[in-house]
Amino acid sequence: MFGRKRPISSPQKNRPKSALKAPAASRVKASLLSLESRLMFDAAAAATEVEVNQEQVAQEQAEAAISSDHTSVSESQPSVENQELLQAITNYSPGETPTEIAFVDPTVPDYQSLIAGMGANIQIVMLDGGQDGMEQIAASLAGRTGINAIHIISHGVEGQISLGTGTLTQASMTGRYADELANIKQALSEQADILVYGCDFAEGQVGQDAATLLGQLTGADVAASIDDTGYAGWGGNWDLELHIGAIEAQTVVSYDTQVDWVGLLAGETPPTITSLSGDSRAYSEGAGAVVIESGNAVVADVDSTNLDAGTLTVSIPAGGDAAEDVLSIRHQGTGAGQIGVSGGTVTYGGTTIGTFTGAAAAAT
Repeated sequence: MFGRKRPISSPQKNRPKSALKAPAASRVKASLLSLESRLMFDAAAAATEVEVNQEQVAQEQAEAAISSDHTSVSESQPSVENQELLQAITNYSPGETPTEIAFVDPTVPDYQSLIAGMGANIQIVMLDGGQDGMEQIAASLAGRTGINAIHIISHGVEGQISLGTGTLTQASMTGRYADELANIKQALSEQADILVYGCDFAEGQVGQDAATLLGQLTGADVAASIDDTGYAGWGGNWDLELHIGAIEAQTVVSYDTQVDWVGLLAGETPPTITSLSGDSRAYSEGAGAVVIESGNAVVADVDSTNLDAGTLTVSIPAGGDAAEDVLSIRHQGTGAGQIGVSGGTVTYGGTTIGTFTGAAAAAT
């Protein structure tokens, strides 16, 4: 597959359209960009009940554009700029608010490019990586109704999707996030869709059960991926192969963005080993050892904090320079999102994630 998205949309859901017509004799110089209807929100702001009156803002922008210059012009020879702006004002719908929302996790690589490839009708909410993502989603939807589609863009594995410091699974849906999902259900329309773009979320029986349960608890139709989502050159695609119900929403990012974006929404992207000399080597998990003969090296697996069932072994063979051949694990603390080192134990957010052996001079 070459990352080509199979259309999964049918005619758009009912959205009221009303027209605001501008006087033809007005000379308008305001930028078309002032009528851009897309807004990007911070989920943390939504959680503190900061309200944005989109209708009022757009109305004021339109009125300002119309009244910016009252000099009369000939109706028979309007400028191209004026024609385009007047058309934009005519198409402006003052009563319309976004009914599709994309929730984007900040750990997604180059998420800025994905956002740039989304349609102007999509409301974008950036999740706070230091807080629980499901709680943020529920808070941002509090008091909303008539939402037709939710797009979740984050890293996934079979039956799991990472959202901030939280992880959505079958167990957490019926336990920790039961109230959040009930609140989300209240915000959705009767024909709402939830599209989960994380890699492998719907893979296997566990994944299918998770997708089905998500639909049952929210009342939404669900589309999710059974394989890698993302760059075709790395084996990914943007097909959401599993459909629970009739999916009407379109893929949230444009086709060009699907082709150009380099990354995977996976929890198992191979880490990169880089030396000071500028060399870069791809290391496939389970493959043979990568030998670094000189310089320092950084080992990173930044795509996910989920280390379940995974191992990373770094060994320093005998015969080296003990003063220079050092494995350093930097101690940050035991708080949320922090790596901690105590004795031979490594923790993340206070939870043990690994151990190490050998002489330990001090936690760095």
